[in-house]
Amino acid sequence: MTRILCLWFPNWSIQRLLHCKPELKRRSVALFSNTGRRGSQIVACCDTAYRQGVRPDMSLAEAKAVAGKNRLLAELYNPAVDRQALELLAERCEPFSPRVALEEGNHPESLLLDITGLDHWFANEQQLAEQLTALLACSTTAPTSTAAGLPPVPPYQPAEQEAMHSRIAIADTVAAAWAMAHFAHTLEPPPAFPVIVPCGEDPLLFSLPAAALRLPEKVLKMLSRLGIISIEQILCLPRSSLNSRFGKELLRRIDQITNRIVEVVEPHRPPPQFSVERPLEYPIDNRDSLAWILRELVDQLAAKLLNHDQGVVQLIVRLQCDQQEQRCFHIGLFRPSAAAGHIQELVELQLENFQIPAPVHHVQVIATMTAQLTLNQHELFSDNRLTNAHERLLLANRLRSRLGTEAVLQPQLKTSALPEQACRNVPWTERADKSHRKKPAFPPGPRPLLLYRPPRPIQLARDSPTGQPQCAWINRQPHNIVQSWGPERIETGWWRGPSVQRDYYRIETTTGSRLWVFRQLNNNGWFLHGEFA
Repeated sequence: MTRILCLWFPNWSIQRLLHCKPELKRRSVALFSNTGRRGSQIVACCDTAYRQGVRPDMSLAEAKAVAGKNRLLAELYNPAVDRQALELLAERCEPFSPRVALEEGNHPESLLLDITGLDHWFANEQQLAEQLTALLACSTTAPTSTAAGLPPVPPYQPAEQEAMHSRIAIADTVAAAWAMAHFAHTLEPPPAFPVIVPCGEDPLLFSLPAAALRLPEKVLKMLSRLGIISIEQILCLPRSSLNSRFGKELLRRIDQITNRIVEVVEPHRPPPQFSVERPLEYPIDNRDSLAWILRELVDQLAAKLLNHDQGVVQLIVRLQCDQQEQRCFHIGLFRPSAAAGHIQELVELQLENFQIPAPVHHVQVIATMTAQLTLNQHELFSDNRLTNAHERLLLANRLRSRLGTEAVLQPQLKTSALPEQACRNVPWTERADKSHRKKPAFPPGPRPLLLYRPPRPIQLARDSPTGQPQCAWINRQPHNIVQSWGPERIETGWWRGPSVQRDYYRIETTTGSRLWVFRQLNNNGWFLHGEFA
């Protein structure tokens, strides 16, 4: 069973500011932003300012007038610094979980920790939460945290500043942990923090207000006008009508809190950067010497990739030349690879045609995109299919490196009624777009191997009683038709632009040619569109 811990810092922007400037703790403090439509607006305020009547979304001038003689101290709101400080706290929480994430949203105030299977290291979940709270009050802050508004604290000593106010909740899902951390105080009687929800569904969870579902303000107002104030009331509504009345977001949030949709805790730390470089004591312009240096760097990069079970998908080679001129070339692979020999071959193919304007004094190789390596199980008997597939991938990478991305193409099917639009050519090593991942429906009839673009105009005579083609003039040469099949009507929808209406026929001539022709219904013109093998 998955277990998620939510660590919420209420009014995080103000807490961060007061931690950075403890001299402001006894003052009336508010944060304002200049990005609003009405000029300077209040974004957040401390408890003292709130008791004086200051509220978020209030104009700065109005807030100062409301505070009166207390002289409201307004500071400029800086969400980037708030996020940086929260990321530093996330790094401090990593001894309690290998997966620590910031909550979704532009202005996060909570940390999410995946503590699945880790509670026994701290005796139980209660002890884990208590030790986490003690860490935030007494542990060391990184020296760089001063720039983010978190002053350094001596290790394992009580902080001089007042401990940050936080609330902790543990539950089976991200949604449930977040809801309990933010709204458990609204229950009767309110539970003591940290709140630990037992495994499985907890009835108290559905007693929380609707705002615990992390819904947009617009949806919450609609629910409030209908008298719906709790999650339990929402669950009593027919599910079929929720989408049409409130949108897909409400259904998604319900499925998250009931564990129908799994929310994954993505660590806030970026993936490791795979880069190797070598400064040269003496600049070189010899291509062979440069290739030898690149081989060594690629070997080092491949070793790093293998240690992380990663393969390179996109690679950049940067050459720093004299006169501060930087040149680089890109290499793309169809499948992730950490094979040093294969990567070296692609680099050398690019280096052969690469123009070096001046002697190089610094070389850098960067894997800009990586993916997990795919391991194929060894076969008991030899299978040529796997070998051929691997050889095709190697060929694709070599051709792309030698000829360029746009020179090596492959056909890709599209869902379109018009034959000339049912396929497109894309780079061979390009990964399919999400919009084309759905497999197109099979065409209703056979399609020719050769398709003319554009279709060629022809003349065709038909039998009056049956309407079947009898003779065709192609390039002013008559062709007698011995057999025909059709018609197959193809039309386009009115929403796709000018309407296209065609009747297609498959015809076979006395010379053995099998042609695909159509009649344009709007002008009765005949065209040759393709030939069958």
